[in-house]
Amino acid sequence: MTRQFQQVFSESKFTRPCLPGVEFKQISQVDSSFLITPFLELEIKAAVWSCDGDKSLGPDGFNFQFSRRVGNF
Repeated sequence: MTRQFQQVFSESKFTRPCLPGVEFKQISQVDSSFLITPFLELEIKAAVWSCDGDKSLGPDGFNFQFSRRVGNF
């Protein structure tokens, strides 16, 4: 089974195009580490409280106003 996936999803002698002389901007290693850092509970609470609470419902059928009243955050 593994060999089948390997044949389907592998590139055989594919030459990727290059752009000589073009340099793309990159973020620093420090900034990169922020992209994978878990959110803090304080950050989540601040995001919920900053939203207008009576807008559209979430996937659970409740809006942010409900979450604030119940105190889930």
